[in-house]
Amino acid sequence: MPERDDAERMAHIMSIAEDAATKAVYKTLIAIGIDPTNPIKEQAEFFRMRTAAEIISDDEFAKDMAHLRRWRVAVEGAQSKGFLAMVAIIASGILGALWLGAQDLLARH
Repeated sequence: MPERDDAERMAHIMSIAEDAATKAVYKTLIAIGIDPTNPIKEQAEFFRMRTAAEIISDDEFAKDMAHLRRWRVAVEGAQSKGFLAMVAIIASGILGALWLGAQDLLARH
């Protein structure tokens, strides 16, 4: 009978260890943002992340992003300069109208 007690005790210890390991892994996955209750969804998300990482690490993609950034900065600069030009034109028009009005007023007297 002592052999049976040892076997039962060992089986019980193994059961406790497996439960503890399962809980630890579950809690760890939850802590790092992985839902262990839906592994198919998680696999699909990992696949998308791997695919995105491959695209991002491509040299041509980096060149495309650099070109896109230069284009965006140029367009923003053009918008800023366009706005300044519009303000300058409006200010010139107002000043011109004031000047003509002042000349007309002085010419009448």
